[in-house]
Amino acid sequence: MIQSGQRLEGETIRLTARPRSRLIQVGAGAARDRFRLSEPAGVILLLRLTVAHGMHAAVSGTIPALAGVAISTDAGCRRRGPVDVCTQREEWCPMPAAAWHFRLHKLSGPGGSIRLDFVIGKPPHG
Repeated sequence: MIQSGQRLEGETIRLTARPRSRLIQVGAGAARDRFRLSEPAGVILLLRLTVAHGMHAAVSGTIPALAGVAISTDAGCRRRGPVDVCTQREEWCPMPAAAWHFRLHKLSGPGGSIRLDFVIGKPPHG
């Protein structure tokens, strides 16, 4: 555990060796949710949203007053059987260890799981 410092008003965050996915269960129609993910310092390696085919959703995340990301089912998705997988490319800008604040907005579509894969780490060498 570390103290994240003044930028996040002294919130305590947990650093994980393996970044985890966030899985959210939603019903049919519109839905909203908020959650936090604690991530280590590094660059954004993966921002991916996986939803049931036909679901329309968007997720945005911020380190308050510092950085932000957003992903939506409106662009960059591929159908893989019963799900749509959406991947957003991000620049490799250095990010501090922080608790990211995420907002999910499901606009319409069937119920099911929404999975957010958000991975921060060291850029691969190559």
